[in-house]
Amino acid sequence: MNYLDPSSEKLLISTFMKEYIENHSNTLINMENSGLVSMIKNEKYDELALMYELFSKVHDAFASLTRQLSAYII
Repeated sequence: MNYLDPSSEKLLISTFMKEYIENHSNTLINMENSGLVSMIKNEKYDELALMYELFSKVHDAFASLTRQLSAYII
């Protein structure tokens, strides 16, 4: 059963990515026990790959991710 018109899919996904990923990217990256550094230290490579894949679809979120990764490496 279809609840939404197929033409609204792109707008819906775009809105979701902005509201849930872009607006909360720094919080997601910096979470103490499940953020980027925690995933690296605990060798959670599958989760890191998922974060990378999701954040790469949102320019500002991806920029935050790369900045944090660079800071961690340095």
